[in-house]
Amino acid sequence: MKYLIIALLFCNLFSAQNKVDFTEIIKNNTDYFEGKKAEKHDVKIKFDSVYSSNQKEYLVKGVAEIDDKILNISGQIIFNPKETKKLRDRSMYNFDVVLNAENASGPTPVFDGRLNIKMIPKIFNVIVFEGIYQDENGKNPMNFDNSDQIMKYLESLKK
Repeated sequence: MKYLIIALLFCNLFSAQNKVDFTEIIKNNTDYFEGKKAEKHDVKIKFDSVYSSNQKEYLVKGVAEIDDKILNISGQIIFNPKETKKLRDRSMYNFDVVLNAENASGPTPVFDGRLNIKMIPKIFNVIVFEGIYQDENGKNPMNFDNSDQIMKYLESLKK
C-alpha cells in the first residue's frame, strides 16, 4: 500500500508538469528573445502567435532577425517528457523545437534544437533556446534567450 501511494504521488506530480500552459511564456510578452549565431552574429526572435490545443505541442509564428535579414518564421515546439524527467527539477521543462523560414519556394529549415524553461513563479521565467541554425551557407550553433528581460527586471528592483 505504501508503494502504491508513493507511485500515485509521483505520477500526480509528474502529470502536473504536463498541465502547464506555456503559450504566454513562449510569447515572452511579445518581446524579442536575443542571442547569437556561431557566437558572433546577433539574433533576435519574436513569436507573435502561439497556439496549442493540448499543452504538449505549440504552433508558433513570428519574426527572426538573423544576419541582418528579417525572416517570417513558423514552427513547432513540442514538450519532451523524457528529457524533462532527466532534469530532476520539477520547475524545469524541456521541449523539442523546429522553426522554419517562410519563403516562396516553401519552408526552409532555420532552427532545430531544444527549449528549456525554468519556472520561477511571481518573479520571472528563464527561457533558453539552443540548437543548430541551417541556411544555404551550412549549419551553425545558435542560441537565444530572455536574459535581457531578466536583467531589466533585476535593474527595476534597484530603483
